[in-house]
Amino acid sequence: MKVPRTVPITLGEQQAKTLLDGIMLTGKHAVRDYAIFATFLYTGLRVSELINLKTYDINFEDSYIHVRDGKGGKDRLIPMIPQLANALQLYLQTGVVYDELAKSQSKISRYRCGRTYFVQGTDDQTLFLTQFGTPYSRKGIDCLFKGYAQRLGIYKEGLSLHALRRSCLTFLHKQGVDLFVLKEISGHARVQTLEHYLAIDNSKVLEAMRSHPLHNHQIDRGLVEMVRSSR
Repeated sequence: MKVPRTVPITLGEQQAKTLLDGIMLTGKHAVRDYAIFATFLYTGLRVSELINLKTYDINFEDSYIHVRDGKGGKDRLIPMIPQLANALQLYLQTGVVYDELAKSQSKISRYRCGRTYFVQGTDDQTLFLTQFGTPYSRKGIDCLFKGYAQRLGIYKEGLSLHALRRSCLTFLHKQGVDLFVLKEISGHARVQTLEHYLAIDNSKVLEAMRSHPLHNHQIDRGLVEMVRSSR
């Protein structure tokens, strides 16, 4: 039996902006959390790939993220746009500022968002750390996401972290990015797999339907009235 295909759940562009803006306005650890979800939305990383990122995987000089041992054991490089690079730099540099201020016992509360603040014990260079100094689990980062989504009024049934990956790829697809380029960004082995990730752009569907040869056909109201009056 053929199972009907369901429409992928994604965030709309305005919802994605609401998420990022809302994190900076309401987040307890806003700089870290903004960097986490900006990375999801600007790169389309899988959850497993994001939680395994190391600090040395972020190359600011050449503006790319090195994804190591992705699905299928493959590595890939994902370019960083300036907005993402700035978010990650703020997260890493705020930690440096915190570390320096901590030595002088100065007021440091506003810097408790950078990576150095979360490091406890031996540092294995995991990029994103919890408040306990441990790498995020899939469940932990999912709870963080759903907490923000509910607080900001963008949560809907079925929304998950994977929707952020779909959203990124859908945004790029709507802007005309070639499917083969999307395949490289997403780390998929086949282009065909992308059709399960991309939400349908209804505006393009409507545009396509307008090319129907009967699109401009109008009912002859005079004929309708004549037929009705003869009954």
